[in-house]
Amino acid sequence: MTGRKGRIATRLFWILLTPPSPSANHPQMSSTTDFITELHRAANEVAKLTAFEKRRLIEQAVTTVKQMRVQIAFSSPPRRDGQDVLVDIATVGAEIASAPNQIVSYALLEAADLSRTLKIVLDAKDEVIRDGLPPEK
Repeated sequence: MTGRKGRIATRLFWILLTPPSPSANHPQMSSTTDFITELHRAANEVAKLTAFEKRRLIEQAVTTVKQMRVQIAFSSPPRRDGQDVLVDIATVGAEIASAPNQIVSYALLEAADLSRTLKIVLDAKDEVIRDGLPPEK
């Protein structure tokens, strides 16, 4: 790649390699990191959680992912079969009483992964917006 697209791709590549920093444009990002940690912890200790706690975490994760997707203007399903993984996570939350702990744990880990990925994209977007791109020659 050459030109502007090449510079954008190179800049995004380096941004993704650098550790994320708290963003002034997204003050909830540090709370997002805390929430991702909470999801991982809950997935590892899912047997100790009540059904209410499991449902609350999954519902909060679905809401968080939806809000982050709006911020990045997400518009297409991420899987080849056209099904959005967020629907699967929400379904587990709706059927929490009958869902086995392994399924709940997997849903929590998937939610954490989605949140982490979207956080990285938002941080990269902020970095590009904040620093700007050099003018084309």
